[in-house]
Amino acid sequence: MKRWFLILLAALLLVPTTARADISFLLHESIGAAGEFTGSGHAAIYLSNICTEDGFSLRLCREDESGVVISSYRNFGNGSTYEWMAVPLVPFLYGVDDQSEIPIYANSKIRNFLKEKYRHKHLNAIIPAAPDGTMPAGLWQMMLTTVFNRDIYGFTVKTTADQDAQFLRESNSKPNNGTFHTLTSNCADFAGRIINRYFPGAARRDWINDAGITTPKAIARSFFNYAKDRPEMGLSISRFPQIPGPIVRSSDNRNLTEMAYTSKKYLIPSILFKPELIAIFSATYLLTGRFNVHKTYEKYANAEIARLERETRTASTMGIDVFCGKSWQRRYRSKTKTRG
Repeated sequence: MKRWFLILLAALLLVPTTARADISFLLHESIGAAGEFTGSGHAAIYLSNICTEDGFSLRLCREDESGVVISSYRNFGNGSTYEWMAVPLVPFLYGVDDQSEIPIYANSKIRNFLKEKYRHKHLNAIIPAAPDGTMPAGLWQMMLTTVFNRDIYGFTVKTTADQDAQFLRESNSKPNNGTFHTLTSNCADFAGRIINRYFPGAARRDWINDAGITTPKAIARSFFNYAKDRPEMGLSISRFPQIPGPIVRSSDNRNLTEMAYTSKKYLIPSILFKPELIAIFSATYLLTGRFNVHKTYEKYANAEIARLERETRTASTMGIDVFCGKSWQRRYRSKTKTRG
């Protein structure tokens, strides 16, 4: 238990604060029946300098606040037509307001208790209790205690106050409503649009490996490649591990082509009836879509690495000997290679 507590604490320490402005693409691993068949997972955005009062409107953060996570789901409950919901980072991850209350073990009863406690305290005006007084239905529940259900990877880069102000103006100038559609306007489409408001062209779907559907892994890959080539963005990746307990463990995110040749439920029928598809899917993914999220995290698992990478590239362009800097960076990275 002590080991897991230290892991959780370390993850929190990697989260940006309002001392600087950041945007993070949060890649949620796959869970449940949808995860079994698609491997897609979920997507959300964390903004360190933007906050909320009620979950469905945005404003700039005060000094004692640490930003919000914004995501889109089909239906947040109570007959709402909201396109997105915003929740402070710690409740989003752990279902509590204060880091000192983060549990080191979770089961379904603890998870539901924390969700209902938070809803009653902060969201009751918009999402009231069910007629019988119980916890209401709706996907607002997916915006709380997220790491009770799965691992999350955060791809983080720096932003500016001007970018945040522009995002707020655009967001507050139109109503928070929209139509969620799995194929054409899903959570990854929503997260990609926010990233592209800050960095046009940074988030793209993978037409070849996902058959035109936008998936969370495709956005993570394109955003990572965009930021990696621009060291001034200060790219770093955090991992928030699933809390120990009896809740089913999450699984890796996969593209559609990757799913087709790695999942037994698709692989075995293909071998029996259409073996040529295996070669097509595997070649397509390995040649055009390969992206190992956890190995990428191991390489960029600390903001200090991003700083060193930026300084190394700057020094190289100035003709300065950077051998020692690269050597130190390799040693630093070697300390981050153990998962969990």
